[in-house]
Amino acid sequence: MRLRVSPRPPRRLIDIGVLCTAGFGIAWVIGFLQTPAPFGDDAFFNVGEIKSLASNFPFLAWDPRLFAGYVPITGLSWLAYLPPALLVKSGLDAKSSFHVAFVFAFLLFGLSVYYFARSVGSDRIVAFSTSILAWSTNAYWNLTIWGGAYDRAFTIPLMFIALAITYRYASKLNSEQKPEPIYWLCLSSWTLLYLGDVYVAVTGTALGSIFLFLSAGRSNLVSGVKRIGAVFLPPILLTLWQIVPLLLQALALEPYTNHNTVPNDETLLFIPGSTWVPTLNLVYIPLILSLALACLLVKARLSSTQRAFLISLFAVGTYWLVMGWFPPLWQYLPRLMATDSSVENLAWVFLMALPILFATLRMRLTGTDDFVLRMGQQFSFHLNRSRLGILLRTATLLVIAANALILIPTVKPVNWAPLSDHLNAGLNSSLGTASNDYRVSLQNRFLTSPFPYYQPDRSETGGRAGSLNPSPLFESWYSTDVFYKNDISSIKTLYVDDRPAANVSSFLESPRNFAGEGFWLDWYATNAIIFDDYASGQTIGNYSARPYSFNVTTTAPYVFTIPAASATYSFPEVIVEPRNSTAILTATNATIVGFYSASRNPDSEYDSLISLLASMGLGPSYTVPLYLHSIQDATAASIDVLVTDSYTYTQYTPQMQMLLQTFSIVVISSNDGPQGSLPLISQQGNRMLVNIPLSFSQLVNNREEGSYYFVKSAPVVEMNTFNASQPTYQGPTNTTISPNSWTAAYRTTNAQGTIQTTMNTLTLNLTSTDATQRSQFNIQSHLSSPVPLSSNLTISFSIQTTRDITLGIIFTPPTACCPNYVELDQKILNGNPVQIHIPYSMFNEWANRTTLFGITGGLTLAVNLPPGYANATVRLANVSLSSPAYTVFTLPKPISPASDGILIHDPGITGVGLLNGSNASTTILNIPSNMAQTITTIGSFSGGIASEQYDRIMTFGGDGRTGPTVALFSQPASMPVHEEWQTEQNMIATSIPQGYRSLV
Repeated sequence: MRLRVSPRPPRRLIDIGVLCTAGFGIAWVIGFLQTPAPFGDDAFFNVGEIKSLASNFPFLAWDPRLFAGYVPITGLSWLAYLPPALLVKSGLDAKSSFHVAFVFAFLLFGLSVYYFARSVGSDRIVAFSTSILAWSTNAYWNLTIWGGAYDRAFTIPLMFIALAITYRYASKLNSEQKPEPIYWLCLSSWTLLYLGDVYVAVTGTALGSIFLFLSAGRSNLVSGVKRIGAVFLPPILLTLWQIVPLLLQALALEPYTNHNTVPNDETLLFIPGSTWVPTLNLVYIPLILSLALACLLVKARLSSTQRAFLISLFAVGTYWLVMGWFPPLWQYLPRLMATDSSVENLAWVFLMALPILFATLRMRLTGTDDFVLRMGQQFSFHLNRSRLGILLRTATLLVIAANALILIPTVKPVNWAPLSDHLNAGLNSSLGTASNDYRVSLQNRFLTSPFPYYQPDRSETGGRAGSLNPSPLFESWYSTDVFYKNDISSIKTLYVDDRPAANVSSFLESPRNFAGEGFWLDWYATNAIIFDDYASGQTIGNYSARPYSFNVTTTAPYVFTIPAASATYSFPEVIVEPRNSTAILTATNATIVGFYSASRNPDSEYDSLISLLASMGLGPSYTVPLYLHSIQDATAASIDVLVTDSYTYTQYTPQMQMLLQTFSIVVISSNDGPQGSLPLISQQGNRMLVNIPLSFSQLVNNREEGSYYFVKSAPVVEMNTFNASQPTYQGPTNTTISPNSWTAAYRTTNAQGTIQTTMNTLTLNLTSTDATQRSQFNIQSHLSSPVPLSSNLTISFSIQTTRDITLGIIFTPPTACCPNYVELDQKILNGNPVQIHIPYSMFNEWANRTTLFGITGGLTLAVNLPPGYANATVRLANVSLSSPAYTVFTLPKPISPASDGILIHDPGITGVGLLNGSNASTTILNIPSNMAQTITTIGSFSGGIASEQYDRIMTFGGDGRTGPTVALFSQPASMPVHEEWQTEQNMIATSIPQGYRSLV
């Protein structure tokens, strides 16, 4: 008996072996085969996801570590994370598991392209060439070892396989062959694809749907619709558990989705770019155009299947071309991905178009008899169809091979591991042991990306995959307020994934008011904020200027080089730790503020309520707002105050009257009312009905004024109020500093100087013993009495110098305060005397931002002689300080700037500060005269030192007689409740002591 052995399996194995050998060679040349180090911007994020998936299985429905808690499997790319997670479960470490999985996915990418090319009718040479072309595409490397979007890279091979099998399935239907075996493979491939990256799945589905719709021919579109249903409905039904939560999350996130929408440069389609630049390469467009022209010249005929697939490629390719390069048309099409992602998607389109065009030519060039080309009469060149096909395939292979030999050695992986190691080592040394009771807040992707891998036991307020954030609006609000409060303009310069998704500027409190930071840090239970770039300099400075509320430490910038990009970066690490943090789980007696609205914009009204509470710093230690979805929820909820609008109150008056027996109700007008209108408050037994005649938008737009109006009217917080009294008025002064009061102070080692004085003039003769170095000589004068550093303080003098110098003008604090100073450098040119008048508002250079002060006890002038000059003579005359009038009031008891509360003052006041009998002070808070402001939160003050208490208030402007009123918010009892997560879904807490009504 003879058995017929098919030669196909061995040939296929040989093809696979050759391709894998080529793939291993490419991986070795590039450099990622030899080491398991994760490469690319988001590599550690992927490794961390794998590690988390393996360690938390099977408890995957909840993860408390990111986004203050979220569902991690929503849209999870199971193709990317499940195989390496299984390797981790089997004992391999997370890095090595990820490395093995990526090498496999890399090889599978080339094999899937080869399989697609063979499935559409191309021969082995063309299929092999197309795989090499795929591996030498920069856009692919930008997804992986540069950018780190590995979930796409793991899914793309399944897209090629699914479309290849779908092509074969349609071909069998068109040829009336039995499609059953192929059909089941088709369903399996699409089902797996839907478990991968959502963007790749959507792109593949769009291609497959258009193809199947046209695959039966233009005259049989109904059959095309049936084919779409037969192919896509079963996989969709099988993966509904994955698709439905993803769609719901996408709908919730859609208003807050940010994409990079900078139009692409045309060169991305032709010229291979550098690291992090997604491009095609030199051969894509020429090959496509050449093959298309060849098909036209030989009058190649397309089968119905080929025609349908090319049309689908044309349609999808046109979409990506438009969304990447033609901004005028963007308004007419939905955007799926960023503009630079159009390049990679066009690469996949072209990789599919090339073998189909070759297959079309192959059909036309089959045979040996017909001469295709004859050159001249004497020199005839006979080229039959078969030989022409061989020449075309060989030329294509040579061109693609040459392109690969040029490009592949230039591709080098990006390794962020040293930076991630450094940043997380700094975080661990500063924060100590991880705690389940608090979260950390990370500024950008350099920290959030490796966080799950390096810090598996810590929780953070955000996360790298912003599309999974269950509260994108509040997360944006938090990030904007906490990280960019005083650097709003820098947000637009950030990388798109680091920008807060929503524009919340209309809800923010005044820039100087840091009560909002306390509100959000308490709600997110943050005990550390980590900055690592220069986009938040002013915000960091304002944290530093409040040492009584925040402890700020700064590490030296870490210099980091990316050899693959020939780029060097300098990363600082600034850690801000609130001195008082609310725990994640807190037992409290805070006021429960329910909110219900039946209006058209209930969410906007609720956000306005949050804004009003945030401006006053009334976080969970004071109030707990609850969003109620129905009037029945208000009945069932255990609340203290219900906030609603006048429209809702009118619609549900009978129910509201019943609810008023249980708790107080605050009714805010649904329409704008006259500014200055007073609330109408009626007592209903032990409850209150408060009618506020202003709308939510009016209250929010009035910032702190509107917030206090609400807090004062609504019974949401108790206040301890007391008045400042005993005014001491100091009129405007013009203090002339006598030349005889100046003494020599600091000098550099190469500086020598003598001081000569007359009645109005001081002469400094400065000599440098080493003219190759800068020399400095300081003179100082102690003021007869402290002078407030208000914005209207002006220093004036006349100066003449024989050399060009830099004059440092320095104010120092009273001796009882802190070793610090604030200065301004002024260029002085040699020649005739010049008159100098400088307002204090121009001074902004502090030696130490953690000990700012608001009154000065001394003036220092620093004369800086540049290199190249051996001597200089400087003459100063008529040095004087002009200070505006101010009034000092005495408080009945001292207060701390760390207190939560407000200052109520005269609307004419232009500046206010806190001080005490030791001449310690905060900085003078300047109030624009055009604001007519009467409310200043205590969180607006900066400066002073952490331990100081202040029993006096200094005001500028106003009538000088009416003392400010201090209203401190009375904080209800609360205490942290320790929690332990047994699994990611099961948490146990310590027992809650008696006497607490709520658990937040």
